[in-house]
Amino acid sequence: MRASLGHGEAKLLRLKRLLALALATLGMAWPSAEAEELDLAAATALAEDPAQLERTWNRGFVMVPGAALGEEADSFFGFFEDPTIQGLLAQVPEDARLPVVVYLHGCAGFGLTGARFQALADESGYAVFMPNSFAREPRPRNCNVYDYSSGMFPAAWLYRRAELIDAVERARALPWVDPQRIVVAGFSEGGVAVALWGAEVEAAGYIVLGWTCTAPQGWDWLTGLRTPKESPALAMVSRDDPWFGWPGWQGDCGAAAPGHQALESLVLDHGGHYVLAYPNAERALRDFLDRIASEDSE
Repeated sequence: MRASLGHGEAKLLRLKRLLALALATLGMAWPSAEAEELDLAAATALAEDPAQLERTWNRGFVMVPGAALGEEADSFFGFFEDPTIQGLLAQVPEDARLPVVVYLHGCAGFGLTGARFQALADESGYAVFMPNSFAREPRPRNCNVYDYSSGMFPAAWLYRRAELIDAVERARALPWVDPQRIVVAGFSEGGVAVALWGAEVEAAGYIVLGWTCTAPQGWDWLTGLRTPKESPALAMVSRDDPWFGWPGWQGDCGAAAPGHQALESLVLDHGGHYVLAYPNAERALRDFLDRIASEDSE
C-alpha cells in the first residue's frame, strides 16, 4: 500500500522529517562532559535500566501513515512523548492492524538515512518507531565521524541490544499494530545491533543497512548475521564505504552468512555510507517492505 502524495507534497514532507531528525541529532547526540567521565562499569549496568529505556522510547520518533486515520488524513511524525502526537496516536483505530518497522539509528544519531527510511516506509503503509539511544543520561558516542573510528564506548553495544528488545515489545503491545508484520531495521551501529541480536526478537523481517557483518580478529564477535536463518532479511552496504576501509572490515552480510537462504544481500557500486541515497537501494527496500506488508495477518 502506497500513500498517494503529489511530488511537491512528498518532497516537502521529506524535508520536514530531515529537519526534525537533524535537530534531534544536534540536540541530543553530542556527549556532555559528564558523559565523557562516566565510569564504564557503571554505564554497562544502565543498559537495561527501565527508566533509561523508557526515555529512549518516549524521546524517540514515531511516524504513522495517514491512511490509518482515513483516506484524506496526512501522515504524522514527531517525538512519541509529544502531546500532539499522543493525541493523534489515540485516534488510530484499534483494528488498523498496521505493519510496523522498529528502526535503530546509527552511532551519530538520527540523520539522512533515518529520514529517507521513514519516507519510504510511509509510502509502503508502515508505521515506524525510532528509539533514541541518545535520550539516555548520560550517553557518550561510540564513534568518531571525522576519522571513521569506533569502539570508544563499548557499553553502547549492550545499550542497542536492550533498546531493540524493549522497542519491539512496546510496539507489539499497541492494539493497532499487527504483531505478525513487525520488521526490525538498523543503520550503521543500529545495523550491527540487528545483525547481532535480531534473533532475540520475533519479527517478520530484518534489515541491516551500512554494515558488512565482517570484522577482524579481536573484533570477530561482531562477525556474522544472527537473525533467524529462515526469516526474510535484507542487507545493503556500499562497496567502498569509508567506514570499512580499515583492514579486516571489508565484506558483506551475504558472504558472512552463507546459510541464510532468505537473505537478500546487496553490495552497492557506490562509495558512500548512506546507502539510501541511491535509487537501486531505495527500490530494494521498497520491494522488501511491500512483500512483508502484503502478507496476510493471522
